[in-house]
Amino acid sequence: MITIRHTKRFAIEFTALVLLFFLPAIPYIAEAMLRLHSLSISLYWILLTIVSMLLGIKAIKGVE
Repeated sequence: MITIRHTKRFAIEFTALVLLFFLPAIPYIAEAMLRLHSLSISLYWILLTIVSMLLGIKAIKGVE
């Protein structure tokens, strides 16, 4: 039987996997956005990425 606890655990593991694969791509994404001369958009995406990483780390630590 699938409980809320299993669903929460899966969501956190999925978030961790997504972040793990997304982290190496961050510099390339930032560089591409900077080349488009859209500094505000690139800063927005970098900030969004940092916030999502911190939330993911906080969620993982909350489970342990």
